Amino acid sequence: LAIAVTSANPEYVYVLAANSTDSGFLGLLRSTNSASSFSTRMSSTATNNILGWDNGTDAGGQGWYDLALAASPTNAEEIVTGGVNQWKSINGGTSFSLMSHWYGGYSMPYVHADVHDIVYSPTSGTTFFSANDGGLFKTINNGVSWTDISSNLAIAQQYRFSLSTTSATMILAGHQDNGTNRTINGTSWSEVTGGDGMDCLIDRTNNNLQISSIYYGDYYRTTSGSSSFSNIADP
Repeated sequence: LAIAVTSANPEYVYVLAANSTDSGFLGLLRSTNSASSFSTRMSSTATNNILGWDNGTDAGGQGWYDLALAASPTNAEEIVTGGVNQWKSINGGTSFSLMSHWYGGYSMPYVHADVHDIVYSPTSGTTFFSANDGGLFKTINNGVSWTDISSNLAIAQQYRFSLSTTSATMILAGHQDNGTNRTINGTSWSEVTGGDGMDCLIDRTNNNLQISSIYYGDYYRTTSGSSSFSNIADP
C-alpha cells in the first residue's frame, strides 16, 4: 500500500494498492472523512494497469518493490502514482493517464524506472520530484517534461566489474538497474546494454571481446569492441 494526503483538503486520504498475485494494480481508494471510511475510485477491472511496464495494457507489475503515491497540495482531485512508470489523475483517481515512461516509450517523457517516492513542492501544484532507481527527477510543469537533477552525480551500485589486462583505463561494469557501462579512457562512461547490469567480462587477451549480462541469465557480446552488443543465444 501507498498512502497520500493533501493540504488542499485535510480530510482526503488516498490509498494505492498492488495485488499479491502478480504485483499489478489492485485498486485506488479514497476517504473524504479523514479515513473514517473509504470508497473505491478505480478497481483492478479498470482498463489501465497503472503499475505495469507498458501503456497500461499489460498485466503484472512490481508493487512489491516500487509503489508511490502523491496528492497535489493545491488540488485535492489531482494525484500521481509511481510504479515502473508514472500516471496522473485529475478526477480524484477515477481514471489515469500515462505521465512518464521508463524508456520514453509511447511518446511519453523519459523518467527512469522503479519509482519509490513522489514529493510535491509544498506550495506548488506543478513542481514535484520523482525518486527512482535512476536518481532524482524534477518537473516544474506538472509532468509535461522532466529533468534528471542527479545526472552529474558520479554514483552507482555495481554488481560486478571487469578490468582490461592491457589497458589501465578500460573498465566494464554492471550497475544495479542502470545497465552495463564502459569506460575506455577512465573518465567518461557509456551504456552498452540496459536493464540491471550484472556480471561482465573483458577477455584477458583481446579487448575487443566483451560480454555483459542482465537478470534471468541473458548474456550479450561484442567481438569488435564496439558499443553494439548482441544477444548470445542458447545453443
